[in-house]
Amino acid sequence: MADIEITPEVLRAVGQRAAASRRRVTVACVVCGKEVQGTVRARFCSTSCRTVDYYRNNREKVSGQRKARRARVGDASAPPAE
Repeated sequence: MADIEITPEVLRAVGQRAAASRRRVTVACVVCGKEVQGTVRARFCSTSCRTVDYYRNNREKVSGQRKARRARVGDASAPPAE
């Protein structure tokens, strides 16, 4: 096999070919329903919709982590004890 010097231009060309070969589809965002043009795996229109979906699916876990963090640090948003 011929020795090919790997330069930024070669890597860019390989990446562009790989991107062009990915199958593109239009899907609806699972959170807000907005249509999104993306790859087959795309499910969300934005990072905020991805975050909302994560919290919906992991509510118990996230709630427990928040409670533990508040217990360690002390809840600054809680009213002061009298």
